[in-house]
Amino acid sequence: MSDSRKQFYDNYVTGFKSQIADFSSEAIMKYWRWCDFKYLPILNNYGKSSSILELGCGPGYMLEYLRKKGYSNAKGIDVSPEQVKFAGSMGINVEEANVFEYLTGNKNSYNIIIALDFIEHFTVDELIILSKDILGALKPGGMLLLHTPNAQGFFPGRIMYGDLTHRTFFNPNSLKQLFFMAGFRKIDVYETSPAPSGLKGSLHLAAWKSLRVLLNILKTMETGGGLDIWTQNMIAAAYKE
Repeated sequence: MSDSRKQFYDNYVTGFKSQIADFSSEAIMKYWRWCDFKYLPILNNYGKSSSILELGCGPGYMLEYLRKKGYSNAKGIDVSPEQVKFAGSMGINVEEANVFEYLTGNKNSYNIIIALDFIEHFTVDELIILSKDILGALKPGGMLLLHTPNAQGFFPGRIMYGDLTHRTFFNPNSLKQLFFMAGFRKIDVYETSPAPSGLKGSLHLAAWKSLRVLLNILKTMETGGGLDIWTQNMIAAAYKE
């Protein structure tokens, strides 16, 4: 990586992610409760001993979540030395590595590859290579689970332009286009809507569902059809044959 991104990643914590939350913080607990509704139902299609790799694992929040849920064979890689150091200090299995080199050196190795807030940091040319490398590193029947900004979302700009290392944005159609071209054969896309965790979460979800109805009425008035994915981010699961 020869452009400005390397300068940002070398100091990603001190220069941008100024505070890494402790695993016991309420913010992380809230995030993990949300994961119970959004990621866990997808992950549960695979056994607890599945080999899992997280790309751009950062401080290790997802890897710790997986450990708490009984997934015993998970590892992460990240290009940021600061984030790798923190994750390692928390007992997370993590390695500082270049994603392209790592994937090409570990073909047919993983049941699940996770990429949360990751693919938007690459150019289209890089993504063409990356998507094929991910496919190659998955075992037959393996899955890529990702989370990325949704360019057609109701409030997309805050996330899309909130990090100077972002390079490419997708809507559900262009996301499917990329991974179908790479060789994935099934791709499911989901909203990142509020999780019905407790009364507050249930009320937020009900309000979101009502707002979606209004948004689709307005969209239909303009274009003749609504949208399935309105949230500012989206989740996708892409499967290898």
